[in-house]
Amino acid sequence: MNINLIKISAIVPAFNCAETLERAVYSLINQTYPLAEIIIVNNNSTDDTQLVINKLVKNFPELIKSYLELNKGSNYARNTGIKVAKGSWLQLLDSDDELETSKISNQVDLINQNSQTDVVYSIAKYYVQNAEINKYLYFKKSRIDPDPIKGLIQSKLGRTSTNLWKKETMEKVCLFDTEYSSSQEYFLMLKLFKVNAHFSIDHQATTKMFLQKESISQTNDPDRALIILENKLIFGSKLRTLLSERNLLDQKYNRLINKRATQEFYSVFLIYHKKRDSLLQLKKEFRIQIPIHQILKIYIYHVHINYNIKLPFIKYIALPYLFLRHISKLKVN
Repeated sequence: MNINLIKISAIVPAFNCAETLERAVYSLINQTYPLAEIIIVNNNSTDDTQLVINKLVKNFPELIKSYLELNKGSNYARNTGIKVAKGSWLQLLDSDDELETSKISNQVDLINQNSQTDVVYSIAKYYVQNAEINKYLYFKKSRIDPDPIKGLIQSKLGRTSTNLWKKETMEKVCLFDTEYSSSQEYFLMLKLFKVNAHFSIDHQATTKMFLQKESISQTNDPDRALIILENKLIFGSKLRTLLSERNLLDQKYNRLINKRATQEFYSVFLIYHKKRDSLLQLKKEFRIQIPIHQILKIYIYHVHINYNIKLPFIKYIALPYLFLRHISKLKVN
């Protein structure tokens, strides 16, 4: 396959992102691999996002195109961009993310090495906001798994912005599901897995994702946190069903799915235990098992991340009291 034959369209859904949109778009403009087009889809913004879009279109009229999507939700905006895109491959970039200059070039090289590829998935670098100095500081890299099934279970097949997507294959599965407002890339990759899509792995971390301090664990909105949790549990249930239908649900994968459900559930419970009734309903509906030893591990991590307490202190002084206080609020299997 000739590298020059691969046309890539970049798509940026934009909602109230006047402060970050320009940074994201310029990271596309500065790619070493030339893009066929950059499509920005304004998704009902109420701030100055459209003014920023107008400026970008004016400065790069042959490269940047602007569209409006009236249905609320980033998946509607993404799908609008995909439908009008001219490229055979797609770089989807959230408006608060950023790409390093070699990102797309690296992944095109992988496509050239394996013409059967439908998705290139890779690592993200996470940066967390430090309010005291008004800067984003490096936090950690995400993880990926060479086994696509384990990657689906453990959310280790990249993120929307880190991956490069083949348009034809995405169209085959009807693009993003608009009924889910979170985990959208994993519901998409589950559909791609159903049609035997081929996943290629990129071990380089060339996508930057910027988080607010509270985003390390959960959103500030408890109702939103419940929606995110329910979506993840629905995804796990759908994946279990698919693996079972294909006789792929061995003991290892079944155990991983159960462990993931426990982690997601209890991580939300720790922060939003006042939503106990709603959470216990989800626990019952999805038959989540809560082994105490696993909860203990999650609890240590939660306190360490959210309260900045050193692990030795947690383990030997603070943990017993705090752990027992939380566990008394939860029915443990």
